[in-house]
Amino acid sequence: MIRNKARNGKNCALLEQAYSIVSALSRRAENFLHVSLMENYPGTLEALGEPIRQGHFIVWEGAPGARMAWKGHNRHVFLFKNYLIICKPKKDTRTDTYSYVFKNMMKLTNIDVNDQVEGDDRAFEIWHEREDSVRKYVLQARTVIIKNSWVREICGIQQRFSLPLW
Repeated sequence: MIRNKARNGKNCALLEQAYSIVSALSRRAENFLHVSLMENYPGTLEALGEPIRQGHFIVWEGAPGARMAWKGHNRHVFLFKNYLIICKPKKDTRTDTYSYVFKNMMKLTNIDVNDQVEGDDRAFEIWHEREDSVRKYVLQARTVIIKNSWVREICGIQQRFSLPLW
C-alpha cells in the first residue's frame, strides 16, 4: 500500500510512521519478555527503562593484556539506554524453560568499544573502566551483521551522551 501511494506521488508519511510503530511492537515485546526472565538483578528491572536490544553472544572476560581463556562463555546481553547487562542463560530441564542469571552491569559512559578483534570479524571488544580496574570483554556475535548493529547502536548512544545539552 505504501509503495502504491509513493508511486502515485501521494504523501505516505503517516502510513510509513504507522508501519514503523506496528513493526516494532513484536521486537519490543520480545525484548521485554527476555528482561522479565532475568534473575538476581540487584535493583528493580523497571528502573533500567525500556530494553533497546538483547541477544546471545559468546563472551570472554579478563584483564587487559592478560591471556584470555581458550573457551568463551554463553551469555545473554541486554542493551538499555544507560547500561549494558551480561547474564548467564540457565535452562530448567524439568520445564524446558530458560531464565537469565545476572552477572555484570556496565554503565555505557564507562565503556570503550573497539569494533575490530584480530582474527574474528564477528567479535568486538568492550573495555569497562571501574573505580579500581579495567576489564576487557570480547563479545562474539552469531553474524557480522549482528555485531555491526550492536556496535553501531552502542556507539550511537554514547555519542548522544557526549552531545552538549544546550
